[in-house]
Amino acid sequence: MPGIDSEDIDNIKNTAQIMLQRGSVDFEELIEYLRDSYPVEEDDVTGITSLAESVLYKLISEQAEWPKDEMEDMRKLISAFRALERKGVVSRAGYSCCSRCGNGEIRAEALSQHVGYCYFHEQDLDACIERCGLVLRHGVTGDDFEDLKKRTEIARILVQTMEEVGLKVAWNQDPEKVIELPGFKWRVRLHDGSAESEEDQQEVRGDDRQEDEGTDLGIPQLDFYVR
Repeated sequence: MPGIDSEDIDNIKNTAQIMLQRGSVDFEELIEYLRDSYPVEEDDVTGITSLAESVLYKLISEQAEWPKDEMEDMRKLISAFRALERKGVVSRAGYSCCSRCGNGEIRAEALSQHVGYCYFHEQDLDACIERCGLVLRHGVTGDDFEDLKKRTEIARILVQTMEEVGLKVAWNQDPEKVIELPGFKWRVRLHDGSAESEEDQQEVRGDDRQEDEGTDLGIPQLDFYVR
């Protein structure tokens, strides 16, 4: 592609795919991020847009082959996070860039009714998208966040809650180790409104599945309109 070397083309496409599969940005935000990350001449901006569009169309085409239950793990995770919140465990998806930042930030976000936290960060999410399987980071809020007994109690609440909604769980009882959800599939169905009729859009946006949205938990709408 004129103005963009082959290595940047591959990197742009890989970055676009990850961000689209996260379900965290619309198309305009994606292009802005790509332009900032891979500076090109003004005349070559259309090239970045074309590359991002090719990735979007590829993902939408692949989604057409999904079985009906492909997003079931996502719905279960939303239910589990809702239940954890009711139990006093602040729960967030795709939270912060890493565990070093995330552990401090989520404790600061916790309210008086919270006794613990559960989250996975962006790197965890990207790893899940790439090869399936999710890890949950957990701990205690408040001044006793180093209390191993309390950390174990919070971890057990997480394990029980995940199992109650039907998710597979693996944990070795060590409060300092992450809880694993083996084989977890992060799936967001992408839509391109510019390629859909208004009737189709209304049907999707009005679908009962939208009741499952967990955007306040950091989980995107399961049917996500990129544009």
